[in-house]
Amino acid sequence: MDLLKQEDKESLKNHACPESESFQCLLECATNKTKLVGKDGKPDYDAFEEEVNKSSAPEDKKEKILSKAKTCFSNCK
Repeated sequence: MDLLKQEDKESLKNHACPESESFQCLLECATNKTKLVGKDGKPDYDAFEEEVNKSSAPEDKKEKILSKAKTCFSNCK
């Protein structure tokens, strides 16, 4: 079963935040399970940054991920 709609996939390929309800639900579940959402219900960029920096990704990839993520996190309500 394909969980992501085609427009979600295209958004992700373009480093944009997908807006579909199904993707938002998936994202909420994933961030809750990984403790990337604070007690206030808002995304915790610092926790995300910590997880990215612990990863084995090359430094240039980490910087790109964090740059794009910062935009997404700051746009979240």
